Amino acid sequence: MLSSVSRKRWKRFSSVKFGVSFEYPPNWIEIEEERYQGRDGWFQISAATGDDGLEAVCQREAYHRFKPYGTHPKIKSARHFGQPACYVFPGEDQPKEMKEQSAFLVEYPAPVVIDGQAYRYLVLWVDEEHIRHLVKTLKFL
Repeated sequence: MLSSVSRKRWKRFSSVKFGVSFEYPPNWIEIEEERYQGRDGWFQISAATGDDGLEAVCQREAYHRFKPYGTHPKIKSARHFGQPACYVFPGEDQPKEMKEQSAFLVEYPAPVVIDGQAYRYLVLWVDEEHIRHLVKTLKFL
């Protein structure tokens, strides 16, 4: 569990490109523009399209053909600032190399255009221990 004392020193990630900001642990460093990691966790941010709704997008993420969450991922519906969202948590047989990958997908209030393509959903991959805190601090810009 993350303590409130340690949270006070967390850094803020902000991306105009993805239209969001959120807090992350201060010991995580930038690996790529959209990926940060440290010894105790990591996050990566992306966006997704899909005209068939958030539920279908969440299902595709959870049951990706490479099985990044194992064969029995858990999907939890949510709302974030009034927007439809979902969590994808790993099953017990998640491959170790996935480093406890979990995901949070949320529909943008309005589509975000990245490199000329409109995206309806934010995708945030985070290790399972840190996902709830990052999501709790996530704001749309």
